[in-house]
Amino acid sequence: GQDSEVVSKELFELSERNPEEGKKGGNDIVLRPEGTASTMRALWELDQLGGQRKLYYSGPMYRYERPQKGRQREFWQFGVEAVNTESPWSVGEGVMMANDIMNDIKEWQREASGVELECTLFLNSIGDRESRAHYSSVLRDYLHAVYGDLSSLSQRRLDRGSVLRILDSKEEEDLDIIRSSDFPRLSHHLSDKSREKFERFCAMLDTVGVPYIVDDRLVRGLDYYEETVFEYSWTPKETARKNHLALIAGGQYSFDAAPRQRTRGFGWAGGISRLVALLEPEESTLQLGMPPVVGMVMLSGVLDSPEDEAAVTRLVWELRHCGVHVTACSKPTASARNQIGKLTSTLG
Repeated sequence: GQDSEVVSKELFELSERNPEEGKKGGNDIVLRPEGTASTMRALWELDQLGGQRKLYYSGPMYRYERPQKGRQREFWQFGVEAVNTESPWSVGEGVMMANDIMNDIKEWQREASGVELECTLFLNSIGDRESRAHYSSVLRDYLHAVYGDLSSLSQRRLDRGSVLRILDSKEEEDLDIIRSSDFPRLSHHLSDKSREKFERFCAMLDTVGVPYIVDDRLVRGLDYYEETVFEYSWTPKETARKNHLALIAGGQYSFDAAPRQRTRGFGWAGGISRLVALLEPEESTLQLGMPPVVGMVMLSGVLDSPEDEAAVTRLVWELRHCGVHVTACSKPTASARNQIGKLTSTLG
């Protein structure tokens, strides 16, 4: 979105020059700031946008921001995308994957240095388009009434219509307003459908014992996000919330990946550079093991109730933690059976 922080402040925009005349050429180049848009464009160019897909990527990204610890202009990320899906199951599966990765990293850090890497999983629902429009209107009226007390950054955001981004402000004057008892809460303005989706997602995490905190202020910095968003942050006890560093973050999204083709999905990205900067000792090598591909669980019409979701979630979680590679899908296909696993089990 044109009003997002990444687009308005952090894009690296370059113009080609004619080497002979030293003048600008005809092509403008933007270095990629994140991986989702590049992934969607690659799928579109390969005519692969149709159907559900699970993908991963890694590589360098670029953002024009002031360098500091954990924030560099060139940095490496790894990420995953589940395309053409909007079910709470896909969201839960993605967040549980991020949780497993963070647990592996914390265990490695503990064994390598005896130091505990303090991390917290934060969740929020920013609702569907209608929920956000209603809440944005309520929040805009509230903030206009306290306009003079806002920071200059939040005043600019309010003036250009980026109301939700004010929730993520780190400025003390804004935090005093956001923490006030009469401040409008996004959770109070969710549609019934959005609230149900978020509750189902949280119930999945509760089923397998993944700890989390629901943070009503959590929003993501790109405008294509909707519904559930999350952030795994470095949260040392002596550090204020505004100084926490996001290590893995993402959520559900929806945007026009191609003309007249609305694409929905879920994805997250992890900051390799940030993780490396936090891990000790620096000379050690972190290796994340992959379980052998020996099994496949096919789901067929079994997610019709919260009880079914809980049972399947627990089964998939336990199998994966026994070293079995599990792929869950709603409709078994011949290609899926051929590509994954030696054992196929259908539930339902």
